[in-house]
Amino acid sequence: MNAPALDHEAETQKAKPKESVTVRGAGELSGGEYDRVRVFGSGAVIGDLCAQHIRSVGGGKFRGRVETGSLSIIGAGEFAADLVAEDVKGIGALSVKGRLEANRLLAVGACAIGGRVFVEEVKTVGALNCTALEATSCRVRGGVEIEGLLSADTVLLHIGGGHSRVGDIGGERVEVWRSNFGKRNPLLKALGALMINLGVFGTRSSLQARTIEADEVTLENTRADVVRGKRVEIGPRCEIGRVEYSETLRVHASAKLTEEQKI
Repeated sequence: MNAPALDHEAETQKAKPKESVTVRGAGELSGGEYDRVRVFGSGAVIGDLCAQHIRSVGGGKFRGRVETGSLSIIGAGEFAADLVAEDVKGIGALSVKGRLEANRLLAVGACAIGGRVFVEEVKTVGALNCTALEATSCRVRGGVEIEGLLSADTVLLHIGGGHSRVGDIGGERVEVWRSNFGKRNPLLKALGALMINLGVFGTRSSLQARTIEADEVTLENTRADVVRGKRVEIGPRCEIGRVEYSETLRVHASAKLTEEQKI
């Protein structure tokens, strides 16, 4: 007769909502499981953290693995291990030493990931730096440094304000062009000037890659060893070693192309 009461007590305990916590100033949190975690100032989370929502304003530091539904960073956010989230939004400087897994990454400023990035949708304005990136959609405005493969169905790179480098690019549609960083947006223009002053990237815009492969390829201000695609357009200020195409090839008068082959 007592068993149902025990079951009811267990269910009540299980249904008890997780608490929320706020870290202020230079305070510390030992990690754990929470509903909401807010960090204001230079506070730190020492251990692994699991929370539905995390918000950091200032210079929050997260020393363990982090899992969350939504992450919002304003200022500087440092993550010493892996970061797993549904949505990641950062304004300022986002740094992850481990790998990043998310449905969506929106970052304005500097975004540096030490490990691989697995994200459905990526949108960054400023500087993106990571080891490798796999996504469904990737749109970058500013500078990008990727050591290995950038793989996405759609890759749109608006290169602005510096020399960008990607090991290899693969997808269904790849477009690279020089962007007048912030030409119509004073906020983006100011951000671009700040990035140049901080030495994040220089004053000229170009992309360098080993290989670029997609069904649709449109390039400008790009240097690549090999470009492969069905429909390929090599625009102004490009230097390409070899182009392999199966349907159409258009080459701008100012572009330099060493070899082309229809396959």
